[in-house]
Amino acid sequence: ELDAFLKHTKAQQYNGQSAPQIALVSPIAFEDLSSEFDVPNGEQENKNLALYTEAMREVAAANKVLFVDAFDASKKWYGTEKENLTQDGFQLTDNGYKALAPFLADHIFGKAPVKAESKREATLAAVNEKNWVWHNYYKIPNGVHVYGRRYKPYGPQNYPDELKKAAEMTQVRDQAIW
Repeated sequence: ELDAFLKHTKAQQYNGQSAPQIALVSPIAFEDLSSEFDVPNGEQENKNLALYTEAMREVAAANKVLFVDAFDASKKWYGTEKENLTQDGFQLTDNGYKALAPFLADHIFGKAPVKAESKREATLAAVNEKNWVWHNYYKIPNGVHVYGRRYKPYGPQNYPDELKKAAEMTQVRDQAIW
């Protein structure tokens, strides 16, 4: 399926002029947190993820697509970091994302000096705000938004407009980040 997906995608011209550039990124490894939490030790999960990663690598090579091996890299990080990089063995923490983000940027775009270091905190704040708005668009947090208990208009009548506004707010914030 991955091979068919890559062939199909490479045949498209989404911008109307050329085929898209594609980068395949492997899954991260499973971090063994079984001594701290009631989670698997990741041994079997990592065996499966290693097979999956190797299959992705082969398909990427056959299709001449950039492949980024986050699996092997993350396995190395787990042994060198003082703090956990995942919440439960697989979902990254902030520290996990701090390790993954530069790794991906360097492997996908090449190593380059960071030109806007002074804007890092402002950018992070903008991304977090956009994520909050996006989350509230895609996963409405309470039933009042869906079923309504407002005076007027009641939820179901006003709900489509609220969703439209939340989508616009997400888009505005996304554009500001870029």
